[in-house]
Amino acid sequence: MVRLALVGDGERAEQLIGLVSRIEDAEVTVRAASLDQLLANESTAFDAAILLAAAGRGDCEQLVSAGKHLLLPISSQFPTEIIQELGDQCQQQGVCLMAGGTDRLVPALQGSRWDERGIA
Repeated sequence: MVRLALVGDGERAEQLIGLVSRIEDAEVTVRAASLDQLLANESTAFDAAILLAAAGRGDCEQLVSAGKHLLLPISSQFPTEIIQELGDQCQQQGVCLMAGGTDRLVPALQGSRWDERGIA
């Protein structure tokens, strides 16, 4: 079971909660409105953090140092070189960094992304 911390609130967070429930062996165990709230909680009840809220490089480095996997939305606004450095740090710590979008998982958008062979 992968335990996820969802950092952020609003419609996007609610949408992601619904999507995560469809993923086998994954559940959101911690929710926080901000990364500061998550870090202040000092909860270890999660393996990876999905950062929908604004996060600084230092915050991400702190999570990686604690052995947490990072899932950053493409809208995180980090320059490529910082993403690369975070990726290097993740590799050294033995955790994963995923930088990308989750929109492709939204059922309403899936039909528009599949061609006649069923390939996205």
